[in-house]
Amino acid sequence: MNQLLLQVVLAEYALGKSAAYYLNTSKGWKELGMCLVAILCFVSFWLMLVFWDKLIKGIAPHEPEQGKLFQDLCNAHHLSRTETNYLQALIEASQIVEPANVFINPRYLDLYANQEDIQAKNLRQKLFA
Repeated sequence: MNQLLLQVVLAEYALGKSAAYYLNTSKGWKELGMCLVAILCFVSFWLMLVFWDKLIKGIAPHEPEQGKLFQDLCNAHHLSRTETNYLQALIEASQIVEPANVFINPRYLDLYANQEDIQAKNLRQKLFA
């Protein structure tokens, strides 16, 4: 048992002595320096990515507002104020949860408007032609 322990201690001593000798040569310090520079570059790059991610998350809104999307769609389709008010009345009367769905599904206009409603026909033609 004592001999085994003595062999382990001597092996560790020899390993430490060879590591010290390796570092005392000029080649050993150059390689160690390159490893430290590589680690420093990696950590700096990682910190930069974390900082950038937090900066972007702080600037960008998390969810678009429903009213803003509706207004942007009205502007994209060049709707007049009267047509926009008509669509808003349709949304309120139909109790539509997502106002932008009016621009996707023409059925909402068909259900809200009666047959002689010229404004609904013009809007349907303008949005879904």
